[in-house]
Amino acid sequence: MALEPEAIGGGSARSHYRHSGEFGVSGVLMGLAGGAATAAILAIPYSYAAVYIPIAFFIVPFVFGGAVGYVTALGAKHGKVRNAAVVLLLGIVAGAVAEYAGWVFWILAFSRHELFVLNPLAILDVMQSIAPKGAWSLRGFTPTGAVLWGLWALEAVVLMGTSAMVAAGMNRSLVFCEQCRKWCERIKRIGPLAALDRSLLRTLASRLEKGDFSALLALKKVSPTSKSYTAIEILGCDSCRGQSYLTVKSVTVGKDEDGDREKNETDVVDRLAIGADVRDQLMALSAATSVADLPPAGTPAGGRKG
Repeated sequence: MALEPEAIGGGSARSHYRHSGEFGVSGVLMGLAGGAATAAILAIPYSYAAVYIPIAFFIVPFVFGGAVGYVTALGAKHGKVRNAAVVLLLGIVAGAVAEYAGWVFWILAFSRHELFVLNPLAILDVMQSIAPKGAWSLRGFTPTGAVLWGLWALEAVVLMGTSAMVAAGMNRSLVFCEQCRKWCERIKRIGPLAALDRSLLRTLASRLEKGDFSALLALKKVSPTSKSYTAIEILGCDSCRGQSYLTVKSVTVGKDEDGDREKNETDVVDRLAIGADVRDQLMALSAATSVADLPPAGTPAGGRKG
């Protein structure tokens, strides 16, 4: 059978994966439990770093918030939450817990272990007593009063915001098989393949959505050391192997400021729904070891052009 666009994609418009929006109480609790536990544990080194290494104040909140959001997303995943908005809220709540725990242990460290304050109102009183004098100095500058309150507020926004964005972003990147009630895994990463030219980059998504996969099948393998190439990822359920999803990435490889190898990936197509026939044809690209092994566009893998 000839591998024409209609045969490959059915000739109909294809959709991208979207969560069903479903979630349960158990999933919410798992997400909160994971985030809160991480917040409580990491608040200790976070707070001591903030007291003894003032410059950490400008960096560590991102790391702390990211870690809390990451574990919150893992808990939500374990609880099969398929709703990024819900996970976003869980990340905010977990981030608020991290902010509270951070203040508890920061006050403990700042007071040289004389104050262990759990009451939020009492924590606010301590903050009000510290603000006029300042809590730390950096290169001769000691923020006090409104400036210090502003920095504290910024810290809270960064911590909770990072937690929320990381949690929601992770959840949004997942694919769930509603039939088998389980998360899909990446079946295969195919590449490196030849880089997409600019005109194809602009039109590829619409072509694939219309069922025309010939452009992808025409891509040849390139050297792993190429500075720009295309990578294909196929996700699907390993139980029913029914619906699969295609992601196409444009990859560029360069060097960072330190001269180390740096890889940047941009999604050209994100989790486009494909059938088993398309999946198998795309998987055939990974079986080839050289340009000569790849079938020409319009030829089924292992067969003749029909």
